[in-house]
Amino acid sequence: RLFFNNTNIYSCYWAGILAADGCISPGKNVLQIGLALKDEDHIKKFATCLRATNPISRVRNASRIHIWNAREVINDLEKNFNITSIKSFTLKPPIIFEENDIRSFIRGYMDGDGSIFWAKIRKQWCLSFVGTEAMMYWIKDSIHQYVHDIGSPNVRPEKSIYGLRFNGHQVRKILDWLYKNSNVETRLDRKYLKYQEISRG
Repeated sequence: RLFFNNTNIYSCYWAGILAADGCISPGKNVLQIGLALKDEDHIKKFATCLRATNPISRVRNASRIHIWNAREVINDLEKNFNITSIKSFTLKPPIIFEENDIRSFIRGYMDGDGSIFWAKIRKQWCLSFVGTEAMMYWIKDSIHQYVHDIGSPNVRPEKSIYGLRFNGHQVRKILDWLYKNSNVETRLDRKYLKYQEISRG
């Protein structure tokens, strides 16, 4: 239950996932994470890291796990990562400063609310994120702080949220940085396979 009370590559990665795909019910002290059925193994990784024995449920096309009596977890997520029950439209950047922590959080956020895809018309790889305006600027600024010689795309409004998209050669450079300190417990297998494909050229 003290998993998020300090920052390291594990807590920051899973906080990034929760910032994207988590759901908090503070009144009931319940933390929930849901991913597509094809990513159910990732839910199992989350449960293992938190040493949670809660059952994984399947609802329609999603796998979910509920962490009950999670008051300490919920408090730590807000204190260290600014993740609250109303995060969808108000999420602010996490309170982290070390490079390893920052890229772990962004990698987690990418695995939740990011996409790596091949644009057929432009014939190039793309890396995109969606979320609040504050989060998009923080991700953009953090990437530029550590990854050099890449473009500076605009943060654009997309309906009720905002989007950020990198294209072409800069995608490989960003992913090289994002995956540098990763391991099987701190990356989504499906997206990591795309990174490997990009790395092979």
